[in-house]
Amino acid sequence: MSRFLPLLLIASLVGACGSVRPSAQNQPGAASDAYTEGKRYFDAGDFPASEEALRKAVGANPSHVQAHALLGSLYARTERSEEAIQELEGVVNLDPANVQAYVELARLYQSKGMFEQALAAALEVERLSPGGERLYKLLGSVYLDKGDYDAAIRSYERALEIKPDSAWVYNNLGVAYLSAG
Repeated sequence: MSRFLPLLLIASLVGACGSVRPSAQNQPGAASDAYTEGKRYFDAGDFPASEEALRKAVGANPSHVQAHALLGSLYARTERSEEAIQELEGVVNLDPANVQAYVELARLYQSKGMFEQALAAALEVERLSPGGERLYKLLGSVYLDKGDYDAAIRSYERALEIKPDSAWVYNNLGVAYLSAG
């Protein structure tokens, strides 16, 4: 009987586990298909269907950066900022060079009055992708909301050096000058 004990143990384990098949997680094909479906729904404005598909994508592959990023954008667009922040923080943990995630995080933090976090995210954008007009508009906006008018003015002036015909920047530069006194 002792010779058969290992075989009985293996048989009982296989029986307890059911059939041997890949786990629900780490199925790249399933994650990719679900992401593609989620993106299609997102682009069509069907956010509930998009969320369902994107959740399937991250369930199939928890490291699917694009699915997490789009889920974060979906949450931001549907005014679920806490969930958006959580997803996007996960994105930058998975992909520390994801500039778009930092941009969205900066805007979300800013909208919640979390100016130090917004500034940190915006400065990470500057580190990863220096010199763009979008960066200086973002920095100027964060500095303006934070009450650092001189830094806002410097940022908006840098944005105008890159794109001198931006009415939005001129408007906010004027607000910064007026606020600075």
